[in-house]
Amino acid sequence: MNIEAGAEALEEITTHFRFNDAVLRNLVITRDEAVTEESPMMKQQRSERDRSSGGDSRGERGRSQPPERSTNTSDDEGEED
Repeated sequence: MNIEAGAEALEEITTHFRFNDAVLRNLVITRDEAVTEESPMMKQQRSERDRSSGGDSRGERGRSQPPERSTNTSDDEGEED
């Protein structure tokens, strides 16, 4: 988790982690500047996704696909009971 927080919020988060039975381990690292670059895991996922999609970096949402046709095989369309 990469977050920016003040000292009071950081102390509260650390306290909650320390006394939460669901948290096995935690590590808080204080940095002078925020890390804004893409993590190595995200870089790997992006490159794998690019390879599987043929090099298109836009992903699935960037592609325009024709709308699906609906096939209605019902013979009683428009008939009332």
